[in-house]
Amino acid sequence: MSWQYVVYEQDGPVTVIRMNRPERLNSCSRAMMQELAEAWQRFRDDDSARVAVLTGNGRAFCVGLDIKEAAEDRLTNIPPDTRALDNPYDKRTLLKPAIAAVNGYAFGGGLTMAMRADLRIATESAEIGMLEIERGIFAGWDWQITFGLTASEAAEVAYGFRLSAGRAYEMGLVNKVVPDERLMEETLAWARRIAALPPLALRTTKELLAMVRPRVPDEAYSYSEKRIRKLEVSEDALEAARAWLEKRPPVYKGR
Repeated sequence: MSWQYVVYEQDGPVTVIRMNRPERLNSCSRAMMQELAEAWQRFRDDDSARVAVLTGNGRAFCVGLDIKEAAEDRLTNIPPDTRALDNPYDKRTLLKPAIAAVNGYAFGGGLTMAMRADLRIATESAEIGMLEIERGIFAGWDWQITFGLTASEAAEVAYGFRLSAGRAYEMGLVNKVVPDERLMEETLAWARRIAALPPLALRTTKELLAMVRPRVPDEAYSYSEKRIRKLEVSEDALEAARAWLEKRPPVYKGR
């Protein structure tokens, strides 16, 4: 199977899934998200594939939603495409280890994807952040990023600060920072080490990690979902979308 926006490479028990929209910094278009869902399904169903590495082609891991596509959808009331929702990686039903090789910018949904991996290795030049607040919306709290952080660290993420790889490492958001040219060498070494572990013990360990991972309280998740929907149709959010398309500074009114 071949895709336009995802490159799927198999090297023995290790699978490398590369987001492949480098000209758009691997932003998440509807088409790319659908292909990612299919790639993760393929990895899940292949018994010979034991560990996945997720990365991006070009100078970015993934900068989140394709803002142009999302802005046009918001202004024309195009309903969201739900085909990509059947993604075992996003739904956290994937019982195989995954490592994110963060090769540059990881913003918004890109950071979300990195955080859903079991381990994260970043380049020295990488930057991460949740930038949705700049567009008059917010990301919600289902991405779990702020769990385990101090209140002030969580505020850095929530208020849209861009974090260097070093700062992300200090906060425990990435496991290791390496020179840019060594990213895949180091990540593949980790992946091969994990793939060589006894299969039954590896699966059991993954299942246990999934059980003990902190989860968002139901009331917080419900609240965030409601607020996200209201913010998406607010005047400020629509103004942010128009300003992006018209390449001008937004004029917010707080409503």
